[in-house]
Amino acid sequence: MIIKQLSSDEAKILNSMFASGEQPKLIQIFQLRGGLAITSTERNDLPVTGLDFPENISMYTDRLARLGLIGFHAEKPMEPIVSSDGHQVGGRNFLICTFTEVGEAFMRACSPGVG
Repeated sequence: MIIKQLSSDEAKILNSMFASGEQPKLIQIFQLRGGLAITSTERNDLPVTGLDFPENISMYTDRLARLGLIGFHAEKPMEPIVSSDGHQVGGRNFLICTFTEVGEAFMRACSPGVG
């Protein structure tokens, strides 16, 4: 049962996204160093207002995606980050967060009259 697996912050994120009808944007940057991709977040429009632990937003969205409620999709192609000598040293990924079909159905069932 999905509802038993959600933290209160995860429920707040879902409710905020569903009520607003918006698709939050996320821009992640990765840099290639020694064969490893090191990722940081440049922009995160996911709702954090009212969360008890907003610093855990990344963990929450990972869990919501694993539960099959949300997904991240490319908004546009990856933008390469190129060094002054012309070699790609990283990239910028432009993502949007959307509800999956299961997530939409779950939110409709939990939020009658909203969305």
